[in-house]
Amino acid sequence: KVFVLDNDLDLSDTPFSPIPTFGGCFLGQGHTISGISLEGGSNNIGLFRYIQESGQIYQLTLSGIAQAGHSHSGLAMLAGSNAGYLSDCHCSGNITGGDRVGGIAGTNELTGIISGCSANGMISGRHLTGGIAGCNEGCITGSVNRSHVNTTAEHNSIDLTQLNAETAITDFLTTENAASVSNPGIIKACTNEGTVGYQHVGYNIGGIAGSQTGYIEGCVNTGHLYGRKDIGGIVGQMEPSSELEYLEDTLQKLDTEFEKLHD
Repeated sequence: KVFVLDNDLDLSDTPFSPIPTFGGCFLGQGHTISGISLEGGSNNIGLFRYIQESGQIYQLTLSGIAQAGHSHSGLAMLAGSNAGYLSDCHCSGNITGGDRVGGIAGTNELTGIISGCSANGMISGRHLTGGIAGCNEGCITGSVNRSHVNTTAEHNSIDLTQLNAETAITDFLTTENAASVSNPGIIKACTNEGTVGYQHVGYNIGGIAGSQTGYIEGCVNTGHLYGRKDIGGIVGQMEPSSELEYLEDTLQKLDTEFEKLHD
């Protein structure tokens, strides 16, 4: 089915439940849905909770608030979980949640594509927090984040009473098991202009995505960065995909380079 939005909509003071799942085509035609108020009862909350692989959203602007508890996973203004195609969509407002919190999508799944989208406002999460997507396993291209991401102490807090030297060192040195995602995510030609993180605390926080496996190409960060571990203007934690190609014998190449180094 194809849905066409012909007018701006204001949902202020209007009872509204998120659309559980969507696999059709939604043409926003540049119109705005404002006054959105989303509450995270179960995981993956957005205007659309789940966008299926066949789902497509075009030229839609959203504004409002979305909030969930610290134990909640998957929160964004547009999609809690996106496996489809989001193009030229723009979200603004305050988003506060637990894990996998983003402006456009909480999680951008393996088949998910986010293209030419933007986020503006305040985004706060406990873990895996990004301006565009909390966690990216798919593709994000040509998108811009202007949101401030986890810039307050409240959502970067750590309980000092639970720390000891051994656990603190282990926590600092270890990372999420991002390598368990076998297929790489892609972030290309994206820009972050928002401030990311809070001094000395917080982790897995990024201007575009909190975490991803794959590669980044042609992206620019102009925002200020703060934090404790795995903080980035584009991605908080990055597990790159590697390609090794041997064009000459490794020992021969090392021998040549050692001679240069000696000289």
